Amino acid sequence: MDTDNKLKVGGWSMGANAYEIVHMGNYTTLLDARYVQISSAKPQSYFQSSQQVITSGGSLTIAHGLGVMPPLVQIVIQCVTAELGYSIGDELVINSTLVPGSGAGVAVVPDATNLVARFGSSSVIQILLRKDTGVGSTVAVATWKLVLRGPKMTTYAAGAINPLAFARGDIEQLLQSAERSARRRVR
Repeated sequence: MDTDNKLKVGGWSMGANAYEIVHMGNYTTLLDARYVQISSAKPQSYFQSSQQVITSGGSLTIAHGLGVMPPLVQIVIQCVTAELGYSIGDELVINSTLVPGSGAGVAVVPDATNLVARFGSSSVIQILLRKDTGVGSTVAVATWKLVLRGPKMTTYAAGAINPLAFARGDIEQLLQSAERSARRRVR
């Protein structure tokens, strides 16, 4: 907390500079219009696949019907046989990744028509924490099903959030914008 009663980061290795931290109480004044969410930025439609069988080394091509490439894809595995403290129906959001040295993982490539999933060659789909103990464990392919989700978000009105801005490493622009806004208020 700085002397002006604002939460800031700075000093020491940052020199005399102090930057106000963006939070729910000040984001509309610190961020420029590109980052302020308005109602027109909501998804126009949404796709969710049915449960898909996970096959070691296999692939799936799932038509999503959105007509455009979804800007975000959520990869979920749903428990169909209780294991590792998880109950039937529990679901976990996982990353499109390969677990190094294991052959475990999944990669999902979206386009304007399909979501294409490619599974690693291992009989393990993912390495995760047990629900009951927190110990790292492998997840068996046969006890989980894959579900893919994605929104259609094609138009952004002035001031709407672009969901790709943060995914593309736009944090530096965000901070520069906040710094410019802070300078304008100080003058």
